[in-house]
Amino acid sequence: MRVTTTPTGALLDTPQPGRQLSVPFAERLEPGDDRVMTLVRNLNARIESGPMMRSEWDERFLHTGLSLIWEHQNAAAAVAKLPATRAATRNELYRRLLRGRDFLLSSLDARVRLKEATREACLSPYHFHRAFRQVFGETPHGFLLRQRLGRAASLLRHRDLSVTDVCLETGFESLPSFSTLFRRHFGVAPRDYRRTGSQRISR
Repeated sequence: MRVTTTPTGALLDTPQPGRQLSVPFAERLEPGDDRVMTLVRNLNARIESGPMMRSEWDERFLHTGLSLIWEHQNAAAAVAKLPATRAATRNELYRRLLRGRDFLLSSLDARVRLKEATREACLSPYHFHRAFRQVFGETPHGFLLRQRLGRAASLLRHRDLSVTDVCLETGFESLPSFSTLFRRHFGVAPRDYRRTGSQRISR
């Protein structure tokens, strides 16, 4: 954290910090396409593949740690934009938004209403919707839809399920609407995505 946030000159002047920094990471769930989780999975796969040189281990570990710090800084910058005077109020609002987002991530295979997520976050629907967009850059509905489509793409690539089963497993109630949304997001129909092994195309 110190190396990431301190200018090079200050690091050279004071190579050893006078006190230990603490980084207040918020406890939260992360979607499957999260950068840090991708790095952790890659590190785990590399460990399982066989012995690793210490230099490679250090490099991969530091890269993962750096990504964690970047995520923390991005979250802190988003929280700072929330319309509250006191930092403690902004931090509490962020924790409540994370509870609502965690609820959405835990409900990818079920029908979810906005009021259920807002109840989990202990916020009014309007307040939750506005603050969610300010912090995460998209609406709760947009976030939920993007996560469901991402999960559907993963199921199509890695599981031997029919398109109908994938539709149901990702919380969509109508196969035609699922196919339309999938094609709009990825550029191909679900069946074609599986057959061609297309990589995810984000808009």
